[in-house]
Amino acid sequence: GNILTQTHWFNNNNVFVEGHAGISNRVFNKVWVDAAYCVGGYNLNDFSLSGGSQIPLTKVGITNTDQQVRHVWIDATASVTNKMPDYITSNYVSNHFTWTNNFDKVFTISAEGAFTVKHWKLRTGAAYNVISNLVYYGVDAKPAQYSSGINILKAFIQKRFTVGKFNLDNDVTYQYVEDHLPVRLPAVVLRSSFFFEDYLFKKALHSRFGIDVYYNTAWNTYNYMPATGAFYLQDTKRYGNYPYI
Repeated sequence: GNILTQTHWFNNNNVFVEGHAGISNRVFNKVWVDAAYCVGGYNLNDFSLSGGSQIPLTKVGITNTDQQVRHVWIDATASVTNKMPDYITSNYVSNHFTWTNNFDKVFTISAEGAFTVKHWKLRTGAAYNVISNLVYYGVDAKPAQYSSGINILKAFIQKRFTVGKFNLDNDVTYQYVEDHLPVRLPAVVLRSSFFFEDYLFKKALHSRFGIDVYYNTAWNTYNYMPATGAFYLQDTKRYGNYPYI
């Protein structure tokens, strides 16, 4: 018999224009802005804009330019992106899957603020994300687009306790996204490390010896599809609610 082989070649080149600006003065530790815009290619008219600042709160931090004395500060960051989904989600042909999609651009707004007290070894904050037109892999392991907005909330606290050369690092994160949406996250994530820290061999080797504990509440994790190398939604099994040591 005859074997017919059909091959499609795609050549997509992107041209981006990028810029960065930043300042530092007596009031702000730093203020920065990053911007990028695609002027040609598959990602034509894609853009990203992000920025942030670090504001010292201690009086000595405002009046003294020495960075080492600024022990209490606030970090604030924000970003806006508008981009085409990955090319593989639009056109794909293989032995197991074939699809052609015409997805809209994915629009994302993110904002995060954090409060740090250096001498308390404490950092806490919150983040808010809005995603419109999210492209994801559904329960059939094929890409799809969620046209409505998705709101994701996060709050976290990080604290280190130190007694001599023994340390206990704790990082607790709370996340919220509605269950029916195509974004799956555990509500609570805990990371804790107990370790002995010292310099060995005449201070030639910085070493830590200890134990790590990871825990998250039960949630519907993603399945993995080897044929496409992508993680996709599943609603039949929940995982978590046990420590990983």
